[in-house]
Amino acid sequence: MNSTNGDKTMALEHRSLGLIRGALSDDIKTVQYRNIKYADIPDRWQKPRIARSKLSPVEYDGTVHGPICPQPAGGWDYDMKLYGDVKLPYEPSYSSEYECLNAVVTTPSTASRTSALPVMIWVHGGGFAIGSSSWPQYDLQKFVSRSVDIGHPIIGISFNYRLGILGFFASDELGTEGNLGFLDQACAFEWVKLHIEEFGGDPANITVVGESAGATSKQPAFDRAIVMSGDASLRNPRTPAKQHELYWQNVQALGLAELSVTDRIHKMRVTPIEDLLAKLPFAQYFTATTGGEFLPEKVDLLRLSDESSRYGKPSWCTEVVFGSTLHDASLFKDRIQRHPALLDTVLRAIDQTIPEGDRDSVKDAYHLQQNTSNSTLVDSIVQLISDIGFYLPTKELAQAYETGGSTSCHTYHFNQLNPFPGKYTGTASHELDVAYLLQNFNGVFSTMDADFAKAVADIWIRFINGLGWPSGNSKVDTLVLGPEGSLEVELVENYDKNHYGVAGWPFKGVQWEACLRLREAILLGV
Repeated sequence: MNSTNGDKTMALEHRSLGLIRGALSDDIKTVQYRNIKYADIPDRWQKPRIARSKLSPVEYDGTVHGPICPQPAGGWDYDMKLYGDVKLPYEPSYSSEYECLNAVVTTPSTASRTSALPVMIWVHGGGFAIGSSSWPQYDLQKFVSRSVDIGHPIIGISFNYRLGILGFFASDELGTEGNLGFLDQACAFEWVKLHIEEFGGDPANITVVGESAGATSKQPAFDRAIVMSGDASLRNPRTPAKQHELYWQNVQALGLAELSVTDRIHKMRVTPIEDLLAKLPFAQYFTATTGGEFLPEKVDLLRLSDESSRYGKPSWCTEVVFGSTLHDASLFKDRIQRHPALLDTVLRAIDQTIPEGDRDSVKDAYHLQQNTSNSTLVDSIVQLISDIGFYLPTKELAQAYETGGSTSCHTYHFNQLNPFPGKYTGTASHELDVAYLLQNFNGVFSTMDADFAKAVADIWIRFINGLGWPSGNSKVDTLVLGPEGSLEVELVENYDKNHYGVAGWPFKGVQWEACLRLREAILLGV
């Protein structure tokens, strides 16, 4: 039962969680229940335990965001700068190592426990290092409000999961297999299944959107998924041995290398997390760890392309969309610009990874010549990394995922150009699709861009409602969003020719493994 009062709040009597008071949106179309604990953390580097008790013995205040997961200082500013010189109102939340596993549930204000509405779970990005469900760019109120406006209402859920060294460290010395951030995600999926019906959602109709490792779950976690510019293949899982190298780099940065093992472990476990993070570099390569209980083997294109293999292709997921932006590698632009020997580094990487017969065509396609101006060279390398690091996995993963399985796969390519002032103006930059999708920038968009944002949201909302995707089989055609507000379904072959000339995709004769090695070689070099 829901009840409202004059201070723009609404109370929900949840039979498992208790009485929860949520915050009504300004337009009264949605209500948001914040800081809803979904799991407990017993101790540092311990697996999560799904929350089982009521939120409070009395009315629970769900009108205020809870703590974020510990992360490097400046994460929100860094993420906002990926959009350009634009800001959203934000009141920073405090961080808490042990109370950060909280969710935000956004529902239509008319929803009840009998509504059985489709559910979207939003999983934020951030390189497994930064991010929070309380960040305003990830707020779901306007997206859910849009679903109400078009007559296809949904419920939206976002949540925090452990990041950085707390979520992805793997070390025999510490006794952790890693992947704790992914285990947090799995806990959140289970929590949604258990509790969403009381909020008005259908536990048998869930779509995950964003970045997730849910496909490795042994139990049905969701029904559909939209993977936006971030699949596990973009951050290759590492073996425990490789992860130990990262652990040891952090040990050295913390000045603990000379201690005995016993003393070092003690320091790592009892030092306040804020003190640890203050001594560590902002940018680190965090990723999944293979060989353990959560991820016994790497999920890659080779395995996915095997018609006889079901690993990484759960039968319970019926439909998947993979997408990228045209200039996804814009997030590496600063690193690329600062490199003193940029061209030589990239040419050497090509010579080391690409078969000899294909090297010249790749160099020509991206204007990698000695007489190329530096600004053109930077743009060309951003495009090169975007193509092999984001576009290629989008295309190949969708086709491989569909091989030998019952899952229907689609793709999209986001080519709308960034309208905000700053270094990304005029490019389809990384995360720009999120800005248009979630409706949080409509107040600073032009009328044309705001209308386009609504059209993008409508496509996602219809998919979440089980009404299909505009494009069909990923091997045949693809949805192209932008530029200039256009929405078109193109044949895959035609899309490549439109963007790469008559010759089409520059890496047509190159195995995908070589392309991914080239991406890693360039990024390690710059």
